[in-house]
Amino acid sequence: MDDIEGEGEESGKESEKEEIQEEWAAVRRSAAVGGANPPTKGDVNTSPYQYESGYTSVQRKTVPDTVCYTYFNSTDLGSWCIPTAMCNLLKYYTDRKRLKSSLLVNNDWKQTVRRLESLLQGKNMICAKKALDRYFKEIDVQDATTHYYGEDRELDNADWPEMKRRIDFGDPFIYNTFNHYKYIGYDKEGRIINHAVLAVGYLQFNYKQRQASGLMESRYLQVADGWTKRSNRYINIHVGNDAAYDEMVTLFFVYTYIQK
Repeated sequence: MDDIEGEGEESGKESEKEEIQEEWAAVRRSAAVGGANPPTKGDVNTSPYQYESGYTSVQRKTVPDTVCYTYFNSTDLGSWCIPTAMCNLLKYYTDRKRLKSSLLVNNDWKQTVRRLESLLQGKNMICAKKALDRYFKEIDVQDATTHYYGEDRELDNADWPEMKRRIDFGDPFIYNTFNHYKYIGYDKEGRIINHAVLAVGYLQFNYKQRQASGLMESRYLQVADGWTKRSNRYINIHVGNDAAYDEMVTLFFVYTYIQK
């Protein structure tokens, strides 16, 4: 930078000075704008900052104490992604030790996940919400409130403002990816198998100009993905993932079930 500007100052012609200064101003403007370039292939994302540059500000929030806890991966429980995510949701509240009674079947996680599996009557988030409702009724927890958000126009949308709002309120939620570059599988007939995770935080990079996603923000969920015990992985919901089919299930407990 200093070399180029010095070269401009040493020039004897004002026009040359102005040309050099304008070229350097363009470089500065380009550097300031930067851009979001999240991965669309490869490994899981553990560091969104390496894919972002030139942003004007960052918003970041996690639910309380989440970094203090570990979570289940699917091999721990011998289950698949939705029951694992459901157990991780229950584990978050269990580890906080603020509930008046246990959320487990006979205080045993293996029995709990088996019961949740048996209550699931499908592989989408509506089924997960219904299974949780039936489960809480069975274990006599009357103050658990669940809610489904999806792409159906007749229902509440699983949109970014609501995701942020839930995290701001301290409520982790189950998030279902769709056609994600990493969290995707296929059944024997070649149909897509998506992946459910527990969302525990968000990270939003704000830009002055629209990015390749068409947005002026780069939006990440921080998740416990059921493949590792830590909540140290991130999903950009608009890049490498089809946000048009976002689904999520939230859960919170009313005050009467939480210890003072």
